[in-house]
Amino acid sequence: MGPVTEAAFAALGRSGEDTEANTAYVWIGSLAGLEASLPADLLRGRRIRITGSGVGSRSAGETLAEAPEVMARFAVGPLQLP
Repeated sequence: MGPVTEAAFAALGRSGEDTEANTAYVWIGSLAGLEASLPADLLRGRRIRITGSGVGSRSAGETLAEAPEVMARFAVGPLQLP
């Protein structure tokens, strides 16, 4: 997270932005830092969902169970995700 995430959160919290849109922030890894401050006005003024993704976010069994489908998608062409 760190200062890069804090800058993104600050930009999202500015007035005049599209506050009706659903916003999702997915934290992957920790190279930029382990923590980030979250402005209260961002939480009050925007629909935001913050989630984590990484080795600890899913069990090894869950990841392995989805591997065949992911590989099959790669086999037929570009991977399209919603």
